[in-house]
Amino acid sequence: AVTFCKENKLKLIEDAAHCLGASPIVGVYGDATVFSPRKMLPLCGGGVLCLTNHDDCKIKFHITPVGYYHELLSLCGLLGRKLMNVANFPYRQIKVRLKPDNLSMNNTSLPKCEPRLGIGEISNKIIRAFTQEEFQEIKAVRLRNYLALKQLLTPLKDVQLLFRELPKDVCPYVLPVCIKNRDAVVRLFRQKGIPVQKWPRLPPEVAGNQVYSDAHCLAERVLLLPIHQDITLKDLMIIRDLFKRIGRNEGPA
Repeated sequence: AVTFCKENKLKLIEDAAHCLGASPIVGVYGDATVFSPRKMLPLCGGGVLCLTNHDDCKIKFHITPVGYYHELLSLCGLLGRKLMNVANFPYRQIKVRLKPDNLSMNNTSLPKCEPRLGIGEISNKIIRAFTQEEFQEIKAVRLRNYLALKQLLTPLKDVQLLFRELPKDVCPYVLPVCIKNRDAVVRLFRQKGIPVQKWPRLPPEVAGNQVYSDAHCLAERVLLLPIHQDITLKDLMIIRDLFKRIGRNEGPA
């Protein structure tokens, strides 16, 4: 990609939305890198745009700050979910039963959305309050959870790990595995309050082209397991035990 952009005089933008920050393999090749810290930190919204050479930028950004009260409501929602987690209130199970997820892979149209440009005052203060040591601690906890869950799942023959080793300095976002009957497994896990995710929608040019049959197969089997910094060893063992239950044919068919 770097060579192609140089030969065609194009700017290369790195999508690092699922990375906590730059590393030796992230944010070093592109002319610009986009980060989305709200995916790993307790933020209501906002993002980070890093330019390799600010003088080269000819784009004028007109940023509209997020409304304070709108962000405050979002923050209250985050705190409410945290309190329910601490109190072991099964809000995730109730949410799944009241509003089942649409797990269909056939809908290739992307939903329309109106992006809110800018970062709210509260989120801005939160992210600026983090120290470098705290960022490193978050990375260490997520990596420790990744390795612990990997060790728990390795003996299970019905669970195929996609990455047995991680590159140095990588802060994992999730632990991806390949399984059969993925959608049924997703329903079971979510009913138990475990926030697993499936692979996001494929781009239309990939989803509608049989040339990319390998991508279709992978997208239909990949399950993304949580390893966030609040998770405990007990939570990871519950994930392992659910997979064991499925392997004994006690779970989804």
